[in-house]
Amino acid sequence: MAASRQNPGVLWTHNDSGFPGTVFALSTNGTLLAQCEVPNVFSGDFEDIAIGPGPSPGMQYIYLGDIGDNTSVRDEIRVFRIPEPSIYFYQSNSPPIIPAVGSHEIVFTYPDGPHNAEALMIDPWSGDLFIATKETNSCGIYQATRAQLESGDLVELTHVEELGVRSTSAGDISPDGTSLRSAAAAG
Repeated sequence: MAASRQNPGVLWTHNDSGFPGTVFALSTNGTLLAQCEVPNVFSGDFEDIAIGPGPSPGMQYIYLGDIGDNTSVRDEIRVFRIPEPSIYFYQSNSPPIIPAVGSHEIVFTYPDGPHNAEALMIDPWSGDLFIATKETNSCGIYQATRAQLESGDLVELTHVEELGVRSTSAGDISPDGTSLRSAAAAG
């Protein structure tokens, strides 16, 4: 889940693997307000969602990460950057299905071969993207700069850190950029 930064009281969430590229706007009490569908994305292993800056100054974007790879065989992963639409609470009476207007697919590779990952983070100040891998005994942190995200090219992630954290399954950077939170899978 990711808290909207331009729609107060709205949370964004998504389905996991096998579902189309859709994000759901919920109120903080769990009421469905809208579905936002990325055109022509029929399935993926969607593992995390984040909010952050993008190419248009002053606008917030939803980042939907098709980054899961339980068997570590995918040569490429992808993230969909979606301009955050305006959401209204009256929509709960009949939640609309809206297209993700202006969505953009960004394709990534790891410099050291495929990895399974479930944590996607966007730095609210720099606009850099971070992916934390879900390994048995560690967690690799990989980065793509904002300039790489906006280039339109295939992005090779940069390995920036290896952490002694087991089975990372979520991560977020606070809206003010001062703290990082992660969660690990139980067991």
